[in-house]
Amino acid sequence: MATKKHKKRRRDTRSEEQKAQSARDLAQQASAQSQTQKKAVLSRSKDKAPEKAKSTKAVAKSDPNKKPSLWRRFVNYCKEVKGEMQRVVWPTRPELVNASLIVVGALVFFGVGIAIIDNIIIIPLDAIATLGVSANG
Repeated sequence: MATKKHKKRRRDTRSEEQKAQSARDLAQQASAQSQTQKKAVLSRSKDKAPEKAKSTKAVAKSDPNKKPSLWRRFVNYCKEVKGEMQRVVWPTRPELVNASLIVVGALVFFGVGIAIIDNIIIIPLDAIATLGVSANG
């Protein structure tokens, strides 16, 4: 059995002020990136525009509503499954044992409870059913 170290989730121990500061920093970085992208778009020369038009015509020829082949969809599905399985946080052995014991305990508890309720209902019904038989006999 392959054993794999369980990665524990880390709690964010930063204060609210530090969290707000990091959010502001991220917002500033995002706005700076968008400004540099805008500048790059504006600085393009006029001779590159026809090349862009050609590439959009090539994209327009391919049908966006057309589904990929069955094989391509299967391959994409397998890649997505692999990516999701890497994100799963698997329980440790003690967590798994505890959860299993809780489930088995709940099954036993509810099984016994249903058996008791069943017998409580069946005993009076049996008594009622035997009353008619003894009166005829």
